[in-house]
Amino acid sequence: YRGDGGGKVCVGYLPGDVGSDRTSNEADVLSQIDCLTNPGSCALHQCDADRSATCAAADLLRTIDLLNGGGSYAVWMGEFLGVNSPVVCPSAAP
Repeated sequence: YRGDGGGKVCVGYLPGDVGSDRTSNEADVLSQIDCLTNPGSCALHQCDADRSATCAAADLLRTIDLLNGGGSYAVWMGEFLGVNSPVVCPSAAP
């Protein structure tokens, strides 16, 4: 939301979707490995699964946990943000 009444933008995300293809699946593990072995090839929001402000090996483990429902995470394997799926954005009102 721009704050001036001129419009708003709703940004979606999908846990485990390292490849940014709107799907969380096994290909995201390979994408995570690519991010780690080719520094600078991925944006931070793609590879920083543990929100440590850096892309590191721990992010690969977190991605695997997200996909498989490890620990306290829900299973995200196979989930997707469909092109025509309804998006519900929070109100921009203060």
